[in-house]
Amino acid sequence: VLADVVTDQNAEYAVAVVVEAETGKLLVAAEAPSVDPNDPSLTPSQHRQSKIFQNAYEPGSTMKSLTTAISLDVGDSNAYTQIVAEDTMRLPWGDTIDDSFNHDPRNLTPAGVLMISSNVGITKLAGDIDRNTRYDYLLDFGFGEQSAVNFEGESSGLLRPASQWDGMTNLTTLFGQGLAVTPIQMAYAYQAIANDGLRLDPVLVESCTRNGEPTMVPNQQSYRVLQADTARLTVDMMEKVVELGGVGSTAQIPGYRVAGKTGTAQIQSDDGSGYGDKFAISFFGMAPAEDPKYVVAVMVYKPEGAINSSGATPPFSSIMSQVLRHYRVPPSTTPSANIPTEWE
Repeated sequence: VLADVVTDQNAEYAVAVVVEAETGKLLVAAEAPSVDPNDPSLTPSQHRQSKIFQNAYEPGSTMKSLTTAISLDVGDSNAYTQIVAEDTMRLPWGDTIDDSFNHDPRNLTPAGVLMISSNVGITKLAGDIDRNTRYDYLLDFGFGEQSAVNFEGESSGLLRPASQWDGMTNLTTLFGQGLAVTPIQMAYAYQAIANDGLRLDPVLVESCTRNGEPTMVPNQQSYRVLQADTARLTVDMMEKVVELGGVGSTAQIPGYRVAGKTGTAQIQSDDGSGYGDKFAISFFGMAPAEDPKYVVAVMVYKPEGAINSSGATPPFSSIMSQVLRHYRVPPSTTPSANIPTEWE
């Protein structure tokens, strides 16, 4: 699947991660282009490392699910919170925050903010939360440090202390700019949401044995990031992204309820002068939404001509469909939660 994505979209690379939500087991860590272990020299040097563990990127709008969860968890919002989201928002110091498309003011709830992926909406929802509080949540989600896998050359990403955030960074981190994450970090942040707010260390190798005796068993730790009710409501809101959204609806899987979030993150120019015209597009999701068993993450780096996440949702759907079939997960039999996306 990933090889076809890279070819069809003329992308620099693509990655996919599959996590068992309730155990933290890392079932799939796939990349394209990949290394031929029989002759690594055939692979260009930039493709010989594990991008899932070693390459950090600004996540963009996939961060909005986490920001929404934080807002719910601290009690600043609920399913019925009313937000008026314009397509641009002027800040006191003269900068602006803009949505990715022009639109009239929208009367949105938090689920609606996620559904249309409004930068202005998420800023109005969570911009007043104390920056130190948000920073602590981001640490709990696993950002800013290597995973417990301790993969060779693994990146910690980039999460500056809240004391170093200027006014703009304080707000852009709400929608995934001004910080950098690895695909494994973001996948396990979503694992925490899928697992009732409990993040688990990744387990890449279950054990090692010699002569039938175990010589290594991972010392897996767990971290309470969110209250269980918060995580459940966040999943219900993300389900609206797939059920009712635009690009997000292409992540649907017949017979199953799916929750997730799109991400289209601008990539900084090579000379560091600002953001260019290249993107990292992604979709991070979980299924079945009523009781998430698996998290699937897909990220495509620098696809040609991409302006949204439409190149990441079909491979997500294909991979998640295979996972659900392989592990014989029964189809969904209950309707999605009746929560609003707009208010009058």
